[in-house]
Amino acid sequence: MRNTALLSVICIGCAVFLSFINTEYLYKNWKIIDSITLSHPEFLPDATSAIFISAGNTTSLADTYWIRMIQYIGSTGLDRSYQKYILSLVDLITDLHPRFTSPYTLILLLAPDADKVSKWEFSHYMNIGKKGVENTCSEEKINAILKISNLNTLWDDPSLENPCLDGMIPYLLAYHEFYDNHDPAMAKKYYTIASMNTDTPPAVRLLIPLMDGKEGFHRSSAITFLTLAEGADDTNEVCHRGVWSLLWEDGISGTYTRVSSVNSELIRTIAKMREEIQVEQAHQEDTPMQLTCSDYFDRAIRQIHMDFLDQAQTLSLERLGKYSTGTEALFDAGIISIIPEVPGNETHTVYGYNPETHSWDIITSVIQEASNLETN
Repeated sequence: MRNTALLSVICIGCAVFLSFINTEYLYKNWKIIDSITLSHPEFLPDATSAIFISAGNTTSLADTYWIRMIQYIGSTGLDRSYQKYILSLVDLITDLHPRFTSPYTLILLLAPDADKVSKWEFSHYMNIGKKGVENTCSEEKINAILKISNLNTLWDDPSLENPCLDGMIPYLLAYHEFYDNHDPAMAKKYYTIASMNTDTPPAVRLLIPLMDGKEGFHRSSAITFLTLAEGADDTNEVCHRGVWSLLWEDGISGTYTRVSSVNSELIRTIAKMREEIQVEQAHQEDTPMQLTCSDYFDRAIRQIHMDFLDQAQTLSLERLGKYSTGTEALFDAGIISIIPEVPGNETHTVYGYNPETHSWDIITSVIQEASNLETN
């Protein structure tokens, strides 16, 4: 009896030991196979093979790959060695589960600057984002949205709300189109789509007309901002009257849509308008999540100022045979009689001229001073 019990204990012990050895062996081999897969994402199955393997449970398999990818990023994120692997894996996940929004947003959040990777690799990130728009947004709603040019009319149409399952997909895509691909027109398209989703930042509505300004269409951008200010839902009557005069009234120098060129008197008139608007705005109830007439008006002023400076540069070329280096140079040459100030200038910004692109933008005064030193 004792011998039988002892033998049983020995057998069980051997079985446990062998099982441990076998498990360790299998784990080590699995790690080797896994490391090869991570180093060579081409070893991942294609969508057709993965669908066959899943036996109809494609969303479950997509979830498994998704969890694995998140764990992998967590262990390798500091050296960004995950980049090659996740592009292939996200493609696979979204083929298995096309309406799974998280992979699209993650890939756009992790996308590196375009100048730090190959053109092919960056286009792969962008193509996945565009794939997200195709798979998770309503094509019918998008087509309808892009046909409406008046933004106030667009935003008042409840039937076009939430065209995408996740508004951050077109929002992040627009960001990369502008900052990496330098394509304001395409960025405007995606910002417009994103603006109809209730889960995107309210400030996206400021970015749509801003893209016109970034293309050099400052007058068009300013008029759009003024139209948005006119339709803003707040009680700053001083702002609404100022906007109305700039858009529609006849017979005054400040009627922006009816003057052929922007003059110094108009800049002074607008500056006075803004002072009165800000006094009134100080008495308004603070609405941090709502864009006001004053918010849009300030953006319109910036575009009017850059339109004014564009025209001043044209005169500089005609009179002096060259473009001026900045606002002070235009003033010193007598081409302008007032230097426009950036509205809401709490960060000491000024209008700076970029001689390479022949365009104006808002920069810090420190950068402008350094530029002036270089040209003098």
